[in-house]
Amino acid sequence: MDNLRCLAWDEDYIYRASSLLLRFSTYKNESNYANKPTNSLAEIFRFQWPQTFASFDNRIQVLTSLSLIL
Repeated sequence: MDNLRCLAWDEDYIYRASSLLLRFSTYKNESNYANKPTNSLAEIFRFQWPQTFASFDNRIQVLTSLSLIL
């Protein structure tokens, strides 16, 4: 998951990396590790100090696009 989170730093890859993380989050994961897809998504899209160089508008567009998938 760390590799996908690292890819999300680049504005060109944030949608693809987030889309994969969203798909991976549908698999049951009962481990206690903090390195889960949902945690990675939360870090990428958090409002304050997001883990990406993507602009706020770009992040909103990605979230809107991903919400249509669900």
